[in-house]
Amino acid sequence: MVRKDDDKIIKQLKEILTTGVKEYTEKAKVQTEWREPLIAIASAQDELFYQLKSVISPEHNLPKDLVPEAKSVICYFLPFAAPIPTSNAVDTMKPAMINIEEQNFTAEKKRKLDNNKSANIPENLRPTTSWAKAYKETNDLIGILNKKLKSTLQDLGGRANYAAATGNFSPAELISYWSHKHAAYIAGLGTFGLHQMLITRAGSAGRIGSLVTDLKLPVTERPEQEYCLAKAGKDCQQCIDSCHFKALTADNRLNKEKCYEILQANARYFADDSLEICGKCVSGVPCSI
Repeated sequence: MVRKDDDKIIKQLKEILTTGVKEYTEKAKVQTEWREPLIAIASAQDELFYQLKSVISPEHNLPKDLVPEAKSVICYFLPFAAPIPTSNAVDTMKPAMINIEEQNFTAEKKRKLDNNKSANIPENLRPTTSWAKAYKETNDLIGILNKKLKSTLQDLGGRANYAAATGNFSPAELISYWSHKHAAYIAGLGTFGLHQMLITRAGSAGRIGSLVTDLKLPVTERPEQEYCLAKAGKDCQQCIDSCHFKALTADNRLNKEKCYEILQANARYFADDSLEICGKCVSGVPCSI
């Protein structure tokens, strides 16, 4: 199904994202602030989607698994406002370890700290509250935006479907069934950094949403340049240096088990299973924003 007014459709989808962010901010009284959303489109038949079955897992979904006769994959990035990754950057001036006895904490706060202490996580390496709120509020926002986008695509005569913003993975194998960041890479939203996160022209500190439709939309060209300074030949490995848990290495490897261990410990700290977060590798680094 090919539309003659493709450009108008893309403009309409972008307007939904921009307006949706503004409405959510005003109505939900959230604390998070976002910068201008980015949007990109991939062909559902792009060969790279098929390669994800070997790159990630044979169980990784294809666009047609979400929408039969899929034609396009719409991806968007919601970049955090600059203060959020700045607040979450590793602060080497803070005390290295948690000391519960020296501070007057509430019972709930002490329980959180006990959880973190058992995981031996330094206080200055925990995610900040603003980062945690941004993560949770943005996931909620993505759910709202996806419903709005799906409704619009249906009004245009197409079908659409999407995977949840988070949680669609196997904890046992640590593999994703639908990788939003890989879909976004294929769509041309950005390139991968040494931290294996997607770096867009608005940085890497933010969240990605995606959905599949059987409407054929114009495809976004993938960027020719590397947004990662190290991969572009510059002297930079700040994301690796920011990972004090050594889950990242300079040879572009990620210890998924170590990373997930930290994410789980942070979820226990916040007493919220949905907050398996860290974000240190994309905070306070050149590619943050």
